[in-house]
Amino acid sequence: MTDFALLGRYAVATAAALVALYLLNIVLLMVADYTLNSGVAAVTAAVPALYIGAYHAKTTGTALASGRMWKLAVLGILLNVAVGFGLFALAGVLTGVSILSMISAFNPAVFGAIMVGVIVIYVLIARFFMGLGQRQELKRQEKAAR
Repeated sequence: MTDFALLGRYAVATAAALVALYLLNIVLLMVADYTLNSGVAAVTAAVPALYIGAYHAKTTGTALASGRMWKLAVLGILLNVAVGFGLFALAGVLTGVSILSMISAFNPAVFGAIMVGVIVIYVLIARFFMGLGQRQELKRQEKAAR
């Protein structure tokens, strides 16, 4: 299985997780006047990584090499950021909010530092859950073979 194929699945799972969190946040805001905190967004790193780890193990019956998992985690999180910014821009267009005015409200140095920190944490989360997904799938296959 190629990295490109796995990253394609990662991008689709990321978009689905982001849209689900956006919709859940909207529903909670409308119904209970409550919004999810930003930490919940870590789900958008964990779910796709868990999925592609398990998917690779299921289709090939083998584990990914550690170096390849790190590479996929980094590229997957960069995809996560790109999809997130794309959906952010789409939400701005749909709601009529000026994206430029929202971006200009950020201090670029602080925003950059925060983004680097978040990306590092998300890469660690993605790598952990990718390994977890493949381990669980390989254990399941081992039990089924008995």
